[in-house]
Amino acid sequence: MPDAILEKAKAKRDASLREAERWSDFIRQCEELRADADATPQQAPRSVARPRRDAQRSLPEDSELAKTIAMVDAVLDAFGRPVPLSELYNAVTKSGLIIHGKRPRDVLGARLYNSNRYRSQGKQTGWWFKDRPIPIRETAPALKQATIAPSDSSDGGLFGPPHPNERLPVAA
Repeated sequence: MPDAILEKAKAKRDASLREAERWSDFIRQCEELRADADATPQQAPRSVARPRRDAQRSLPEDSELAKTIAMVDAVLDAFGRPVPLSELYNAVTKSGLIIHGKRPRDVLGARLYNSNRYRSQGKQTGWWFKDRPIPIRETAPALKQATIAPSDSSDGGLFGPPHPNERLPVAA
């Protein structure tokens, strides 16, 4: 048997023995940790995130967050409905609020979240007060038309053009 093949075999064996020793150490450490955990009473895990601040905390009037809250309160009250972030950003900046940062719209979103006074109802719906119920929008007058049944053949029935407030048939 050539010496090169024998040397490669010994090297592989030695590497395997070192790996087996590392696995043995790992298993031993896990067993020690388990024994320590069983010996000490279980404590509630600490929360990594910092606790949320109280929504009614007092803020200095000249702070950026206090100015933002006052302006957003006024805008949401004026709109009377949840407002998407982009629309809210446009309204508060037109009202004179200056938001600094590389991405000021994102800064506004972070302030809304961190104030703990508002809740996002989704990107399309927008932000609304956390402690108030979401107002229900009235149906627009154009949509108050009577629903036309899909089988109404006066204008083509099922295969005619869809009507603005029509339920389309579901294929079986």
